[in-house]
Amino acid sequence: MFNDPSPDVRWSAVEALGKLGATQATDRLIEMFNDPDHDVRWTVARVLGEVGATQATDKLIEMFNDPISKVRLSAVEALGKLGATQATDRLIEMLNDPRPDVRLSAVEAIGKLGATQATDRLIEMFNDPISRVRLSAAEALGKLGATQATDRLIEMLNDPSPDVRSSAAEALGKLGATQATDRLVKMIEDPNPKARCRACWALDQIGNNRGYDTLLKLLKDEIGVVRTMAMASIVGKLDVLEVKLLSQDLDGDYPWLDPMNPITEARVSMASNLLDMDPCDIRFHYQSLAEKFDFKLGWVT
Repeated sequence: MFNDPSPDVRWSAVEALGKLGATQATDRLIEMFNDPDHDVRWTVARVLGEVGATQATDKLIEMFNDPISKVRLSAVEALGKLGATQATDRLIEMLNDPRPDVRLSAVEAIGKLGATQATDRLIEMFNDPISRVRLSAAEALGKLGATQATDRLIEMLNDPSPDVRSSAAEALGKLGATQATDRLVKMIEDPNPKARCRACWALDQIGNNRGYDTLLKLLKDEIGVVRTMAMASIVGKLDVLEVKLLSQDLDGDYPWLDPMNPITEARVSMASNLLDMDPCDIRFHYQSLAEKFDFKLGWVT
């Protein structure tokens, strides 16, 4: 079937081997990189990555020269899946590919490979005109622990794309970049709720008093998911009982209560039963939490 004159038949044969995970056919699949049909070559690269065919690494690197962008893209993705660190230099070169989807996949593959030698080049990718590429560059730098990228990541908190701002904030949190605290605090005013959430998470990871004060402000955010994200960060600083009382299922785990919803008598009764505590003690602890975080109570104190 690999020699069938119909490209559809050859493509189907390659696809079938991929579904079977047929690693024993790797050598034959590698030969198919010479197929005149670009859809066949594209599928071969994808399948070799999926079946973990590390012996195809050199040939996949050669496919970076394929004239069809989807074939180059598939080869880049496959090498990332294979953990082919020997492809790093060529992947760095692929950051110059004219196709944004290929550049994006090269950035993602470099992040997967932990290729710290690509740090400077990834920082340059913040100048890419495609926001998804800039976003992935921020994610990769966070994964690589690239502290030398901190200043540029702080600058990227001003990116016109909220997704890029969000990824830059997350990367700064992973890097523990205390010098980003002031800018992240300002980011709680970002018009995009996802960006505010990521700033909240980053401040929690960095961990300082200014960040904690900001988390308290986010408990009043107009968007529920931002409030609960702030709550998720705050509970890590409370004792075991308080954490249970603030979890919806009273098990000390996600999901958390929305701080804008009042604590009701029904909630007190539920907590009393599940935690085997006197209702008066439950009310006392909720009153204490209300004083700390300005929660609303559904009863008169």
